[in-house]
Amino acid sequence: MRVALLPLALLVAVRAVAADAPPPPPVATTTASPTAAEVVPVVVDDGELAAATAALLQLAPEAARIAVFVVDDDAARRRGIERALVRVLRERRREDIVTPAIVQARIGEAARAQLEQPGAAATALGADHVLVAEVQAGADGSALAMRLVRSETAAVVGTARAPLLGAGGATSAGVQNVRSASLDVAEAVAEVLEQGGTEARLLRLAVAPVKAEGAAKEGKVDRLVQSELASALAERGFLVVERARLQAAMDQLALQQMSDEQGAAVGKVVGARSIVLASVAEAGATFLLDVRVVDVETGRVQGATRAVLARDEVVGMADVEVKTPSEALFRSVLAPGWGQAYNGSPTKSVIFGVGTYGALATTVGLGVGAGLSYGAYLGVNSDGKTPEQAAADAVALREQTNVLVTATIGAAALTVVAYGLNVGDAFIDALD
Repeated sequence: MRVALLPLALLVAVRAVAADAPPPPPVATTTASPTAAEVVPVVVDDGELAAATAALLQLAPEAARIAVFVVDDDAARRRGIERALVRVLRERRREDIVTPAIVQARIGEAARAQLEQPGAAATALGADHVLVAEVQAGADGSALAMRLVRSETAAVVGTARAPLLGAGGATSAGVQNVRSASLDVAEAVAEVLEQGGTEARLLRLAVAPVKAEGAAKEGKVDRLVQSELASALAERGFLVVERARLQAAMDQLALQQMSDEQGAAVGKVVGARSIVLASVAEAGATFLLDVRVVDVETGRVQGATRAVLARDEVVGMADVEVKTPSEALFRSVLAPGWGQAYNGSPTKSVIFGVGTYGALATTVGLGVGAGLSYGAYLGVNSDGKTPEQAAADAVALREQTNVLVTATIGAAALTVVAYGLNVGDAFIDALD
């Protein structure tokens, strides 16, 4: 029985859940520092951590849902480890992950019950395994010691280690590219919102247009950051409101940029639980990305985070990758399929290009045929023919001409429809 109690007692110690602990607070009020943007330090190399966790999880091929929690007295370093663990585990795309925030939110009274009934962990968290990670100091530096525990029996399946960065086990966050920064921001948002006990996949978020001025605005960095943030949050599992729908709500409220209160109003219109507000500011050779998460019901800031972006790289990416509806519209008007290619949809580009040009070619071919048929009808003569034969030829050519004219009109209508769909699709796709 002691073997089974050890990891469970550790779980209780890690989360400091007292016997009379109150239930976790609701999402709208859960935040340690609602107005301060934090920069979580880089703690462990993702590659080494991924290799260590992969080796550990090979010992439990039946694992389907894994709960994760980290033991460390350093709060900032613990958050860095938690984010890295969740990130590498999610990238495996094999197991469902119960994040540390969800563990902390749900364990409550179940933690006390676990002391008497090991299976309670599986019931409370819906997890078949628990991954416990603890920072341990050694002569060669700090390391992350991990062990995988089977929930039903509390039996240790296996252990693994991954070295931490720096002599003290942590380094500064440093400058990031927009992709990695967006993934970190998405994880920070998940930490804030999952503290209410609801998993990200059940939460609907809206990502407001990013506020930017000066070089950030001129370089289209705001649009790039908004697109990358929305993609990262969707990958993290959130239900992200479509950009076109959000823009329609902003138009309805006559808004260009949003304060926290206005963001909450827009979030209500689109049915979001929370709205993500971000701004990009110049800082010498870098851009500072500040992100706030605002609760739609209360208008309160639930949490904030910050990232430092490499200026040259971000501006270069924005120049190449940011697509505007007006540019997509212009290209699709000039050449069907070009707008879709500009938007990065090669399959749709081929479909609209072939379809529209094919309809146009058919229209031209039928029109030429109708013209030739009408010319032959006008040139009918009775040389070498009986009057009856000449009349029959004229009737046949006239009917043929009528059929070709009708077909030409139909093909022309189809061409117009295909052209219109091509233009509309390119414009709407660029909005998304």
